[in-house]
Amino acid sequence: MRCPMCHEEAEGRVCTHCGHNLEAAYAMAKASGRFYNEGLRYAQKEQYQHARIWLKKAIRYNRENLQARNLLGLVYMQTGEIGEAVGQWTQSVAICEDAAVNPAVEYLKKVSRTLGKAAQLKQAVRLYNEGLALLQDGQRDTALLHLKKSVSLSDRYVRARELLALYWMDEHQFDKAEMLLQEVEAIDPEDPQLPHLKSLCEEEGARWRGSKEGKEAARVSTEPVETEPLSMPIFAGKTPKRSIRTYLRQNASVVQFLLFALGLAVGLMFMALLVTPEQLSALRQQSNELSAQLAQMESAQEEETNRIAALQEEAALMTEEHSALESEYDLYQENTTALLTAWSLYQSEDLSGARESLDRVQTGSLSVEQRELYEWLDTQIGNTDVTEDSSEVTP
Repeated sequence: MRCPMCHEEAEGRVCTHCGHNLEAAYAMAKASGRFYNEGLRYAQKEQYQHARIWLKKAIRYNRENLQARNLLGLVYMQTGEIGEAVGQWTQSVAICEDAAVNPAVEYLKKVSRTLGKAAQLKQAVRLYNEGLALLQDGQRDTALLHLKKSVSLSDRYVRARELLALYWMDEHQFDKAEMLLQEVEAIDPEDPQLPHLKSLCEEEGARWRGSKEGKEAARVSTEPVETEPLSMPIFAGKTPKRSIRTYLRQNASVVQFLLFALGLAVGLMFMALLVTPEQLSALRQQSNELSAQLAQMESAQEEETNRIAALQEEAALMTEEHSALESEYDLYQENTTALLTAWSLYQSEDLSGARESLDRVQTGSLSVEQRELYEWLDTQIGNTDVTEDSSEVTP
């Protein structure tokens, strides 16, 4: 085990380099291993949400648990979150770069060899995020296109399928929503959102179908009875015909307006033919610039998110280490107080009180100096007791 104070390898319960007690570190490593076993059990059953929870606990208790990090990356890959998977494997390689010991090195190589698939999964995540933002802004048609594309790009992306299922429920197309939820169940049967979404789809579908049948029945009952149409009157004579010249003369104002509109339309068409190519070129250039800026912003946001996650994890580990150090310090203070009390009582020849105070010392967590004082007092008090016992015996 690596000492959390001096970061050197230590084999026993006390660090041979700095003398730090490693009992708390061993306890945390043992708890991390127990959490890893739980996560492995759920991952083997393809219950990825539960596996993710337990593996995150394992890493929180021991950030150098390579098995937990690598398995968590594989779980993320199974649910289509390639960015999270690569992040876990990168941290694992930073801890141990030996490919013979750490399989995360090979995982990263495989991801780099399949950059097309990785880019495709990354695009699916980006389309999901954009679709969610568009739904929040009320742009439902564009959001639908983004979500459909995200689902088609990744065959295991659970979140995109759940959001698209909610969209189809809102559009009263419950058959499509049920198909998507069946795909989610095939990918991750233990997804925590799945039971709620399935019950919601069944309830809303039944309610909507019932209301639709009621409206159809009401419409049929209130429809008027069709009757035979009345026959049109037949005129005996024919309508007199008018010449085109007579029509134009009688409707001169209408003809002038039509000619003016036609001339205006022709002029606008010529202006569009002259101006549109330049505008299209400028718009393409602006679109390329905006796309480049958006890509930079997405990259910066992703880096910032990874940095914040790493800082939060480090802060949690520091809090746990601080708690362990506080417990160790309290134990050190208790042992020191008991030893000093025993020493004082021994000096004042109160051997029974010194023995009681010495018995309160927890010998498993003594430092080198404390252990020397403890052993000396224990020897002195024991010898004194023997001397007193022998002096009480009468010849």
